[in-house]
Amino acid sequence: METVAFLLAAVAVVVAIYSVRRANTLENRLARYNSLLYESQAKAESLEERLQEEILGLRTEIRRRAGEIHFTPTMTIAEARAMHPLAQQMLASFHLGGCASCAVNDTDTIASVCAAHGINQEALLSALASLTAEPGKGNGTGAQETLRLPNVQLHL
Repeated sequence: METVAFLLAAVAVVVAIYSVRRANTLENRLARYNSLLYESQAKAESLEERLQEEILGLRTEIRRRAGEIHFTPTMTIAEARAMHPLAQQMLASFHLGGCASCAVNDTDTIASVCAAHGINQEALLSALASLTAEPGKGNGTGAQETLRLPNVQLHL
């Protein structure tokens, strides 16, 4: 009887050792697969970001080719920035996206940002339009001066 109990105990120890080794192997495989999944997710996010940039570029190019290179209230902030190299500076001069305290979301429209920040929408659109106006026609030369002037109004 003692021999049978000893054999059963020995078999149990061997099974336990095998089970621990198998669990360690499975744990290592799981860690490797988790790492691969994390890397794949990071690559997918990077590709999605690049895709969004490409879509924005294509939308802008379509507008340019269609002759719609004017700024509209329904345009997103990202589209406005892509429309002209100085658009970001113009938005910053209206305290939109120039610093952390006046940050705006790229997916918000010009109209919603103006409403949320209490900015005169017509003044902003006029200033942005001055960026795309040809020099000598309209107010295209005033864009640089607009960027230099502060658009802060103090109410006492």
